[in-house]
Parts: sequence; structure tokens; C-alpha cells
Amino acid sequence: MTFSKRTLALSLCAAIATSGVTAPDAFGVAEQAGAQVRVNRAAEAGESGYINGYIRPDGRAELTYTKPGAAALPHNVDFTLEATVGGSKGNPWGSSAVPSRSGTADIVTHTQTINGVTITRTFTIDGNRVEAKVHARNTSGATQDLTVSAKVQADSTDAYDVSAESPGATDGRWTRALEPGEEFEATSTVTVSITRDALDSDGDGLRDTWETKGLLLDDGTRLPINRWGADQNTPDLYLQLNWMKSEWETLGCDRKTRFEPTAEDFKKFAACATANTKSYAPDPAVLLELEQIFAKEGINLHIDAGDHYRSTTLANMSDAHSKGGKTEPYEAEYFKGLDNYGKARKLQDQAEHLLGNRKAVFRAGLIGSRFDNASRVTGLGQVSGSTFFVSSDLLSTDDQLRNTILHEFGHTLGLRHWGRETADNTAADLHYDYLKGYESVMSYAHQFGNRGLTSQRTMVDGEIIPGFSDKVNYTIPSDWNHLHLANGIIGSGVKASPDEPEDIVADVKFEKEDVSADDLVVAAAAQNNYKAGFRMARGSENDNGIVTLSGNNVLQGELLNLGSEPDTFTVEADYGVGRFKNSYYMPGIQGKTLVRDVDIAISPSAFINTPVVPVEITVTNSKGNQVFKDTFKVSALDYTPEEARKVLQELRATNADPELIKFAEARLSGLKEPVVQQPKPAPATQVKETGEEKGSSSSEGPVSTWAIVLGSLLGVLGLGALGFGWAVNQGIIQLP
Repeated sequence: MTFSKRTLALSLCAAIATSGVTAPDAFGVAEQAGAQVRVNRAAEAGESGYINGYIRPDGRAELTYTKPGAAALPHNVDFTLEATVGGSKGNPWGSSAVPSRSGTADIVTHTQTINGVTITRTFTIDGNRVEAKVHARNTSGATQDLTVSAKVQADSTDAYDVSAESPGATDGRWTRALEPGEEFEATSTVTVSITRDALDSDGDGLRDTWETKGLLLDDGTRLPINRWGADQNTPDLYLQLNWMKSEWETLGCDRKTRFEPTAEDFKKFAACATANTKSYAPDPAVLLELEQIFAKEGINLHIDAGDHYRSTTLANMSDAHSKGGKTEPYEAEYFKGLDNYGKARKLQDQAEHLLGNRKAVFRAGLIGSRFDNASRVTGLGQVSGSTFFVSSDLLSTDDQLRNTILHEFGHTLGLRHWGRETADNTAADLHYDYLKGYESVMSYAHQFGNRGLTSQRTMVDGEIIPGFSDKVNYTIPSDWNHLHLANGIIGSGVKASPDEPEDIVADVKFEKEDVSADDLVVAAAAQNNYKAGFRMARGSENDNGIVTLSGNNVLQGELLNLGSEPDTFTVEADYGVGRFKNSYYMPGIQGKTLVRDVDIAISPSAFINTPVVPVEITVTNSKGNQVFKDTFKVSALDYTPEEARKVLQELRATNADPELIKFAEARLSGLKEPVVQQPKPAPATQVKETGEEKGSSSSEGPVSTWAIVLGSLLGVLGLGALGFGWAVNQGIIQLP
């Protein structure tokens, strides 16, 4: 069915939700609707095709044929059987309508009188066939000229066959000079059937022929999904994942050449040191886990994430066909300043931008920064739509990212925070986002927990819900059995007619404005004991850049206890020429997210000689289990003391930005070249503030001299910074 406007239901996790999806009536019947009669036969169709529509008193029937299990959209047919007497139609809208039923057929009868001729028009709808009949009886005392015309209009498509028969008509017309008392009857029938090419055996919205032969889009693009793992007997879902470049990358910080000792290059370093270093690329292991989650339920999930990751089923996908990956520019606040309608519009624009014509097969997700600086919402998804957005800045673990992708992807598959809205979903009336008994990642109570989608019906007796005086009972159908795979966008064509531009009706309302990532952490704390998250600190005051000759290089991170139980977590940072290690006791979550600042001392740093330093962060719990691992890139400045003084003078002389001068004075003043010294006597074991143990020799003579020579040679030879860093860590070489 073609609409000039499409209503897109949105689910703005924690902030916006939508009105429900309208379910079909519980029974098929013809009923009066003003002067027209409405026929709805959906509920009794079973596997057969059925026809719904409106029968008008002027003889026009506006019909829609739907075939369950078809990949094609319902088909529109206009069927008119018009009668005139002496060239007059009379006033059909003043006629009476009588709906009735006979066996499996719905019958609609209109009767009117034109110039003394009684016209009885009857439409009979049964299955995929409509019969229209005009019975005329001349009750006047004169001969009357009667004309009956049959006309069928239907869109041309390869999915449906529409056949019409009008026995005795010439070019669809009967003419008769009707004598007084004479009667005449004209009959026309229309039959609609789906073609074999439009069958969708597995109900995923992709036609069987597409899955065996590929498909051709409206713009001429061919998508060979038959070579991309499509199976006509197994539901297939195609997901394109894109993500933003980081702010750090966008500023050109991922460079191979050093920052030159000029005011301009120092300004670039300052921007890199204070930039958001968050990488939005998902770990390939996360994407493989998503595929496995769907595979266990008998659904093939095919993920196109560009060169970063492609499902094994997409091994034959060419680079030209692959559209996923790090393709989007950085936006610090993706929905900044947008109202409800604006967010809906941007999300729809995102779908058009990322997918274009591919929306006939693919859904798309974008991983990026955040909504805006005032919001801690984790995502936004179109309910039964084609796209979603994930706010990755607010996520601190791969598990949170995986679950948030699954949550938002679930929205595009028709799931709400209380399951799929069906006739037997009694939780839909509650419109409550934190249902604990609904153990699905779709519930805010479990989005950050260890739940997936439900495979069994949820039946809860007596859950306490805020705002209800009594405990609440509810039933939710299983998620997996009620996914909206064929949603009217998949397989529907790729663009509207020029005179029917697609638009969005913002049929959404605010339900909550304060459901944040912190709330989700708290809600799932009991499921995440002894787990931790980590992220680099983000904010205008943070300085995560390294000045190699500075004795005060500290990277600023944040450690999160994700569980309700207290634990001690050990944070280790490996930056190539040195390591940081420290342990932190953190109480368990009791109604409030717990975040602890972690200051990672980068010492030694003098022999870092690249403008980019990868810092690998690992976190282990008290049981010795690794609960976090990721690598963050930071910028390094390797000025000599003379170069630092030159840049400071240049900045001051050119009246540079006062904040930039202040930053330069803090980072460049007092830089000195490292001095190789003999190690001082020390106890056998010395514990630093970071928690590392440092051994040193208590002998001074030949051993110390050898150590100095060794350290110097390592610096001169190819071992360079690595060797010198090792020597410093062992206490063999000391820096001032």
C-alpha cells in the first residue's frame, strides 16, 4: 500500500516513547461507516489472502489485498460498477446500505432509484475474489436508457495478478433500453492473487526469489543477497553498522610526524591533549556475539561493518557493496538543540543517509558520541523502523555496548520496553520501562544486565510499580516469537513517487526525561557483581596529552564498579616504555553509580619518541579475573627544553589565546633533559604509590657502573626507548 506520509514510531531510550502499534480487529465483518461500509476480514484470513476495504454507495470499492507470508506490501485495487439512467447518476449518497454475511462471504447492498428505475448494487467479498452486481428494474411508465460500466484500477507490479471478468459487456460497458417493468442484471468480478515470485516462506520480508537469485533495486543497483548468506527457509536479518570518527582523529591527532616547535603546532597538540579520545569502533568479538545470539534462535544475522568486520556469510561482498564502518564525522552532541520532532527527523535522515536504497534489505545502526551534554540517554531507535543510534560516550564496557546495540536493534524489530505490543500483552497498558519480571534486554531493569531477549511468555503476579497502589500482574509474549521482521520497509521499494514525498509524523510523546546510563548501571547492579568499567575522562579541564620531558604526565581516567557488591579492582596501563599499576577499593552500588578518578602516572616518559602513544588499559577484580581491556591513543609532545622556551616566547609575543598560554606555561615551563645517575642504595623491595614493586641493587661498585653503561648503550642502539624504559623501571637508571 502506498502512503503519502509514513508515521514512524520512535523509542528514545529513557526519554521518548511512542503510541502503540494498532493491532487488527479481532473479527472480520462488514459494518456501517457513515454512508460507506467498511469490510475488515484480516482476523479470519489464516494463511489465505484476504481483502479489506470500503464500499461506497456510488458503486466504488476501495480495496486492499493482503497475503500473509508475502514479502510484498498489500495491494490496492479500485473496483467500480457504476449505473446511470438517462445519463443521470441520481444521488447515490442518499441511498441506504445493508451489510450482511453469508457463509464466509461479506455482502454489501446499496439501493437507489434513478428516473423511476430501481438500482440495487451488491458487492460480495470472499477470500481473494470480489463480485459486483447491478440489478435494475424499470418501475416507471416509460422506456429508460440504462448504462452500467465496470472499471478496475490496480498498480502494476510483479507481485500480484489482478484479473477481471464482465460477461456480456463491451469494453466494460452494458447498455440497454429498459422497457417499463423490465429487469436487467450485470455482473463483474475481480480476483487478486499473489505471484510465486512474491512468496516469502520464512517471513523475513525478503522474497524467496530474492534469496535465491538476488534483487534489483529501483535505482538499478543489484544486491546479490543470494551470495550473502540469504536462505529462503531461515529468517535473515541484514545489519549495517557505522560509527563516528573520534574527536581526537577528527582533529588530525593520529599523525606520524612530530608536533613542530611552533605556536601553531603547539596549539594543535593542546587541542589533541584535551580532545575526546573515545573510539567508537565496536570490538569484533561483540559483533560475533550478536550473531551467535540470533543464531541460537534460528535467525541468520549478517553484519556489514566495513573493513572492520563482516560476517562470514558476507565474505563475497565487494568493497563497493560494503557501506559499514567508520564513515561518519564526529559530532559531540548528535541531537543538540533538537525537540522531539527534530530528533525523529534526524533519525530518519540518518536512515536515508546510511542506507539509501539499501533499506529494502538492510537496517542500520550508528555508534557515536552522545545526545547532548545535558543528556545521559544511551540510544534512540525507530520502533518497527530501519535505524538506531547508540551513545557510546556513556558506555564503559563491551557488554554495555553489545546490550545497547541489541536493545536499539530490538526496537527496529518491533519491541518496546515492555515487549511487542500485541492483543495479549497486558503490560503495554502500564507503559513502565523498568519491569523487573520482564527479563529482557528491552527492559531498563536489564539493559545493562546479563539478559538477552525472552524466548518464553512472561507471566508476573504482584510486581511493585511506582504510581500503582496495588501490586501489578502482567503478561508479555516472548520477544523471539514476535519480532517484526517484515516491517513494511524491508522489501518495500526505495523511494516515494515525486508527488508523494516521504515525511515523518512526530507521533511521539515524552514519557521520561531522566533515564540515563547511570540509572541503567544501578538497575542491573545485582547482575554485574565483580565487574568494572573504565573510560578516559572527558571534559574541558582534562589533559590527556604527554610532554615527554615533563615530570608530571598524568592521564585521567574513570573506574566504575558495576556491581552491588564491594570489590578491589586493579588498573594496569601499558604504554610501551613503562607500566602503571594501582588497586582501588570500591564499595558496591546502592542506588547510585560509583565512579572513581584514576590518575595514571606516565613515568618514565622521556624516551617516548612518537606523536601517538597507544595505552592499553586492563582491569582485574579481586578474584584475578580480567573484566576490562581496551587501548586508548593519546598524543605526545617531544620538545627539547630549547624548543619549549622558543614556543613559549612565540605564544606570549603573538598575544595568543590566554587559555592556550596558560596551558603552555603549565606544560612547558622548566623542562630539562633527563640525567643518567647512579642508582642510590635502596631496600630490596620498594612499593610505589601506584602499587608497583620496584627492585634495586644495594651494591654500588662495578654493578652500578655496568648498569649505567648498559642503559646508555640501550638508548644508543636499536632498543632505544624500550630498553631505557626497562632500565628506569628496574631502578638502574634514575631520572631527576
